[in-house]
Amino acid sequence: MGGWGITSHCDGKFESRPMVDPLTIAIDYDDTFTADTTAWTAVIRMLQSYGHFVICVSARLDSFNQRQELESALPKDVKVHLSYCTQKKEFCEKLGLRVDIWIDDCPEAIVTKRDVKLMFD
Repeated sequence: MGGWGITSHCDGKFESRPMVDPLTIAIDYDDTFTADTTAWTAVIRMLQSYGHFVICVSARLDSFNQRQELESALPKDVKVHLSYCTQKKEFCEKLGLRVDIWIDDCPEAIVTKRDVKLMFD
């Protein structure tokens, strides 16, 4: 994290605010993004405007049709990852993706049993 940035507003005023390193934020598709596509699209665009990377990690089967459906529904520049039969965190780690924040209606699809055990040991 670091530094301060200057933000300009439409009314011509400027404000300084702390700058943060870009975050990687993963959002689920089914029953998360699809629960309110208009609201989530606005949230994703806002996060992108702050320099953060938003990806979609879904537990769907990785097929051309599945990927095409998600890519056409999600905002531009949201990369789709389909983790069929693999815990999402483990799947992303194998791809070399470090996710900072997860947005998912089914958090148990993210963490592994090892992660849960480490939280309570």
